[in-house]
Amino acid sequence: MRTLRPLPTTGLLSAAGLLAAATFVFTSTAPGTEPVPAVDRDATEWAIDGAHSSVVFRVKHMDVAYFYGRFNSIAGDVAIDAEPSKSTVRLAIDADSVDSNSEDRDKHLRNSDFLDAVQFPKITFQSTAVKLKDEKARVYAVTGNLKLHGVEKEVTIDMTMTGDKETRRGHKGGFAGELVINRRDYDITTYGTDAISDEITLYFGLEVNKK
Repeated sequence: MRTLRPLPTTGLLSAAGLLAAATFVFTSTAPGTEPVPAVDRDATEWAIDGAHSSVVFRVKHMDVAYFYGRFNSIAGDVAIDAEPSKSTVRLAIDADSVDSNSEDRDKHLRNSDFLDAVQFPKITFQSTAVKLKDEKARVYAVTGNLKLHGVEKEVTIDMTMTGDKETRRGHKGGFAGELVINRRDYDITTYGTDAISDEITLYFGLEVNKK
């Protein structure tokens, strides 16, 4: 798996800026299982909407065709501070929610050949740094720790803000990004590249709700 708008420089961040600073920080543990780093008392909190968010993976099968699957259980929370560097976001994915459109294959993906979901139930990411990469395009370089299959590695994800508005259901924001990783870096090594590629791409489509 591989490596998600411009932020005001003075005063409190706008709602759009708040969202942008936030969604670029995930966590190495499930939301609520470890304390969130302290933020300013004026920080705004957001929740990742798991029902309207997607995490999709892509892997090449037998060096012939790309195969796509997804994870169905996504959770997380965001704390946004007026100072972007103090903002935090936590994301956790249930490994056993993997969905490849085949019950038998899903069982295989959950076992020790791949995700080993019993021993390592969560796939998580926690940001350690957020930098504005392209103000006009609202792209941020988000660096943090990705924990998968019991292995934690630092990665950087380019995340783009795709929307930010008030709705009848409250204030919402959206982000998109992708991350490419090598599965062997995370000790997923049972099969060779003649079966599945080492490179795996993760696609993120995240919607967040202001609490």
